[in-house]
Amino acid sequence: MWSPQALTSCIHLIQDSTRELAALALGVPGCNQLRSALFVWRSLMEVPMSTTINLAFAVRIIGHIDPVTRRIALMDCPQSGFGLGKSTGVSVVGGLIHGEQDVHDGLVWIVVGVPETVNYTAKFGLCGNIFDDGRHLFWLCSRIPEAFFNESVWEKKEAWESSDSLMLSRSLIMETVEPKNVPPSAGWTSYDGWDYNGMKERLERFMSIINKSSLVEHAQLVIGQPVSISEAFSAGQFWCCFELLAVDGRLIIARVRLPRHPDSTDTVTEHSELYSIECEVAQMKFLHENVTGVPFPQLYAYEGPGSQRAADVGATYMLIEGFYGNTIQDVQFNICELSISTQEHIITQWTSVQAELATFTFPQIGSISHFSKDTGAIIGKLSTAVAEGLSDEGPFTEAWDYFAAVAEAKFRQACKNDVADDGSNIFTRLGPFVFKEIVHNTTLFKTGGGPFHLDHMDMGTQNILVDQNFNFLAIIDWEFAQTAPWEVIHYPMPFPLISADAKTDSILQDPDHIAHRNVSRQVAARKMYRQKFRDAEQSLESRGRPLKKSIADVLDSAASRIYAILEKFGVFEGMEEELTYEMVRLAYGFDNEEAKKYLNETEAKMKGVMISHLQEKVR
Repeated sequence: MWSPQALTSCIHLIQDSTRELAALALGVPGCNQLRSALFVWRSLMEVPMSTTINLAFAVRIIGHIDPVTRRIALMDCPQSGFGLGKSTGVSVVGGLIHGEQDVHDGLVWIVVGVPETVNYTAKFGLCGNIFDDGRHLFWLCSRIPEAFFNESVWEKKEAWESSDSLMLSRSLIMETVEPKNVPPSAGWTSYDGWDYNGMKERLERFMSIINKSSLVEHAQLVIGQPVSISEAFSAGQFWCCFELLAVDGRLIIARVRLPRHPDSTDTVTEHSELYSIECEVAQMKFLHENVTGVPFPQLYAYEGPGSQRAADVGATYMLIEGFYGNTIQDVQFNICELSISTQEHIITQWTSVQAELATFTFPQIGSISHFSKDTGAIIGKLSTAVAEGLSDEGPFTEAWDYFAAVAEAKFRQACKNDVADDGSNIFTRLGPFVFKEIVHNTTLFKTGGGPFHLDHMDMGTQNILVDQNFNFLAIIDWEFAQTAPWEVIHYPMPFPLISADAKTDSILQDPDHIAHRNVSRQVAARKMYRQKFRDAEQSLESRGRPLKKSIADVLDSAASRIYAILEKFGVFEGMEEELTYEMVRLAYGFDNEEAKKYLNETEAKMKGVMISHLQEKVR
């Protein structure tokens, strides 16, 4: 399976005639962009070495790459059949064949082949743009001769010969190659992208003091066999990951804490960082002991401050189960572009996992700060409170108190960001302030006390690992997990519900609208998402584990939609005004004129509040 980024870059290389680089990008063993092997023709090795070969065939790519955003040339695809049909004269190879009725239920095909004058030799290496990895051949070309667009050619059952060229029928050319397990480290970029603000130097200092052999020693004790550690690493702002590979193929990820940047002005203290880590560890222990319907990485070990093993390594660290898989986001950025059956497969698992988590409820809103078999889960203050700027860290016994703290923090952060920018867009501040007003002046978020459900809080496609068939392998990154009010549950990316219903209906009724196709897909995905929650809820109820509240009902509620909109401020830049108006419409039922009047009054109120905040600072 190819990521959209890999496919796009290779296509651009083809168009730039950089064929050798493109071949390398596709075929080099261990290349992080190689999700699965191409359809290849193994029998080619039986062809005499002196034969000059012309090949044109298609490679199936699961999913769809948006031709507009990717700027890829299109070729018409016939409604049925495999051939290129009447697309004669097309010279851009690597272009996508795409149509409303793509071959095989929305799958996308990319045309590849071999130029007319490439001699295949016995060297089995990179020859022109033929690459051999020892098992399979990979092909690429700059153009396909016009003769290959002859529709009748594709209908022949046997090999077709013409002069000194050879073209084989698709049944002989194509053979599905089972994807090999590619470890995560194949895609890790190490120092790439960190050469700014002293970040690369920070990583280099970190690497100079870390004792990898101690990580290897500990991993070998955990898994009971020899392991090797990757040279490549994956770094973030706070953690650095190394891969440990056992002789039987099992993977362990060593997640090592990075030192704080010496120039950091972050308000997050070392104490709050440590608390956040401890909450994540407690959360994973809770999952291990209590949850069976949610795939998650096993926590093998955590070595915190004061640990001798942490001292030996040179930093605190975790050893976590690794997986041969990729995040959904890396495989297919927009799942709405997948076939309906694949979307259903993903969303069925997605909703089932969230519903399973939601069966675990607690009387307070906060993070699991400690867990043991004796005490059970203890709910403490929110692990993210300091990072998110919450003045009240919890735990909370009322939903309103939580939303009020979130609203105040969002508004204060928006004011800080506005000072850093030019301040020309009033809605970057007004939107969060409107949310604050809605929390205080309506009953939407005054839903009383618990029980409050357990929520991952960041279960997007970037945190779901899948195999090549989109089977869920693990939900990762549990550091934001907490108990939460039901209203925080909302439609996720890439099908959020943030636009006015009237706007959506207008687009759906106009097939010629530029956004008609995307909006139609998003609406369909939301319907499926809601229905799959209903299915999951019914399944849980039949097993004697009913949810305290229907997630399917919450999704379309005004509170859920307003909270979802709040989350998009700072993400969907340029949409702040539209998002603000939609919050007002949902909360009060105003039309545009009424909303405009309300926002003018609220803006004046906001400016008064900001002046008060400034005066407090002066004092």
